[in-house]
Amino acid sequence: LKLVPGAQGQPHVTIENAHHFFQEDGAPQIAQVIIDAVARG
Repeated sequence: LKLVPGAQGQPHVTIENAHHFFQEDGAPQIAQVIIDAVARG
């Protein structure tokens, strides 16, 4: 949060078991995070 002050107060998610290619390792979880963010507006 010190490096990106605008991120303070925003929801943060840890994608479990995702490594270098996290978009492949954690695709279902990432998709759900995006769906939830869009639903919040």
